[in-house]
Amino acid sequence: MSVKRFLSSIIVYVLLYSDNLSAQKRPDPIVIILDEYIVPIKTVDPDSSFADIGFLKVTLKDKQVIGLGEGTHGSHEFFRYKDRLIRFLVAELHFKAIAFESDFAAVQQLDEYVIGRQDRIRFLGGFPLISETKEMLAWLREYNKSLPLGEKVRLHGLEARSVANITKLLLDSLPNLSAENRKVLSKICNIPEYLLKQQDIAELQSCIPSLYSSTTKASDKLPQRYIRLLEQKTAYILQPIRKQVGMRDEAMFENAVWIKEMAAAQKLIIWAHNGHLSKENIFTQVPLGKYLSEKYGTGYFSIATDFNHGEVRVHAKHKGEYKSRPVYFGPAKSAKEYEFCFGQARYENFLLDLNEAVKNPELKSWLEGPRMMKLIGGTPTPSESKLSISRCFDLLCFFRKSTASK
Repeated sequence: MSVKRFLSSIIVYVLLYSDNLSAQKRPDPIVIILDEYIVPIKTVDPDSSFADIGFLKVTLKDKQVIGLGEGTHGSHEFFRYKDRLIRFLVAELHFKAIAFESDFAAVQQLDEYVIGRQDRIRFLGGFPLISETKEMLAWLREYNKSLPLGEKVRLHGLEARSVANITKLLLDSLPNLSAENRKVLSKICNIPEYLLKQQDIAELQSCIPSLYSSTTKASDKLPQRYIRLLEQKTAYILQPIRKQVGMRDEAMFENAVWIKEMAAAQKLIIWAHNGHLSKENIFTQVPLGKYLSEKYGTGYFSIATDFNHGEVRVHAKHKGEYKSRPVYFGPAKSAKEYEFCFGQARYENFLLDLNEAVKNPELKSWLEGPRMMKLIGGTPTPSESKLSISRCFDLLCFFRKSTASK
């Protein structure tokens, strides 16, 4: 090969290589449009000023139920930002009730702490009591200090996760229990749940009609809810696994409606996983959010959280046993994932009003997907289901990087 031809080849190669590099750096065309609609998340510090999210007062002013979702149960940023939004909703929009995807009896003990009836948290399980949520509980306790009981922020659980917890509540709240029912409840609440047999649950279930008959006064609304929680829990346990799918969301919806009706101004914040707060089916079961959307229409507002890559605290097998530990999830690699474009946006962390974004035809088509979105529960196995993010949620809080909750 001549020197001239060799040099020509080098020049062509360099030009082609440069073009490839430019193409790799050039963002996806949808990102350019996306950048026009996103608002930067300036801080996740719950103690910071609300100046940067003040615009949400207009967006949320007429909402009756606001769902605060989480794409994982173990991301530090999600918990901190949800704490910030809780404080905003309480201080600026006067929400007085918060319900958690947690055990009713366990959260009742946290409620006793935040309203000042207990000086220390009595932990019964069924709630993510970690560094991030302890800070939130301490803030709510301080906020409540100077308020009369009827104006204090109250906490609630959305389900009965523990047979023992709910039976103990019934034993404490129903002084007129028959000797036979008291004997059954006392026996069941002292058996570890993993040792309970179907005949134990069936025996407990058979007590329910007479439990209801012992609560006839107008003041018995709370004990009646305890009985209903027990009824939901026993029905769930006695069903085959394939029929249990969806029963949790249906029960949480019923309990959320009850909590909302009991709450001051009938306004409610719900803290749960994105998958439960979706306004459309993501999996085979109907989610809590869809029930809420059908009942309250535009009065229900669903906020999702999402991330591109980083560590998440999950229960994962390590050296032969399951433990809570950080697991790394890599960045999106395909345009079939929403995070692929979100991760290229000009702000690392941002808010996206999905209801506004879909007014742009190109963005509407992209946001309707369907595409994959990171949905991680308590284990390291993500969801494999596609969804339409703009149909499932109203607002997105996106973080480019997740760090494990503490």
